[in-house]
Amino acid sequence: MFTWRITKYNPDYRDELGRYSKREWTSFSEIGSSFDGHELTKSEYLAVEDAYVDAIVTFMGCIKATSLKVIGLEKGSAPKPVQELYSTEMSNLYATVRNHSVLSLKDVQLMARLVLREDLWCKLESVDNMFVHFGYDYYMYIGCIKTCEDAINKIMQKGLFVEKHESPYA
Repeated sequence: MFTWRITKYNPDYRDELGRYSKREWTSFSEIGSSFDGHELTKSEYLAVEDAYVDAIVTFMGCIKATSLKVIGLEKGSAPKPVQELYSTEMSNLYATVRNHSVLSLKDVQLMARLVLREDLWCKLESVDNMFVHFGYDYYMYIGCIKTCEDAINKIMQKGLFVEKHESPYA
């Protein structure tokens, strides 16, 4: 299986041990906070979140996957409609999702947003074809049975960085 780390973090700012040295936002909860004199806005946050969700959809399209299964579900407290960025569908999915639930493409997108916003955590997987793992500080790992070079190019065009990397959650 081919595996990648997909992030908003430019690898040019990694040291020889792979640690990221530039101070950037790492969480949904930091909307309104300043980084290097620039305030993270809702729209800027959502643009990055959209790019991550689109990355998952793009890889699913590469292998023609229509669903992924929830593995290792951990729920925190129910999301609050912070800054009016939660849809009814997101709240409903949070309330009803269970470990081993099989999610449609639309629900995969909603689930990814819930994970990226740290409302819950899980891995999304299909049998032997693909996985999506989420790490701390806005790290995402995708594994796939194909190289999906077109998908990788599309993801990079949206401003994300794609690096060959094993998932620490495998």
